[in-house]
Amino acid sequence: MSSSPLSLVRTLGLGHMPDSLPNRQDQEAILYRYGTPASDVISAVRNGLKGANAIRSTYQALHRLNAVPDTSQVVHREVLEDTLSTVASNVLSLLEETSRKSIAADTLKDTDK
Repeated sequence: MSSSPLSLVRTLGLGHMPDSLPNRQDQEAILYRYGTPASDVISAVRNGLKGANAIRSTYQALHRLNAVPDTSQVVHREVLEDTLSTVASNVLSLLEETSRKSIAADTLKDTDK
């Protein structure tokens, strides 16, 4: 039994607008991740603002969406690529070393027989 596209979207932690997804690629839909500022704003639009807490949290969500990111949390692509390259190289070295040790251990076991 296959899952419907809507249940698959929800399983991935995503919401969507409109309520029923269009069935043609030239029609627009908005996907958003639950628990994000975008989700908070969409919920406020759909459900209305009921009370001071809802207004405050929606204002804060809009502020987070419109805020300039903290530059200390921004990673430039080149830095990320260099870091990933270094990590990949180190992992490959460890795997090679582990493989050599494993081969040596297997060889010793075979000679003990």
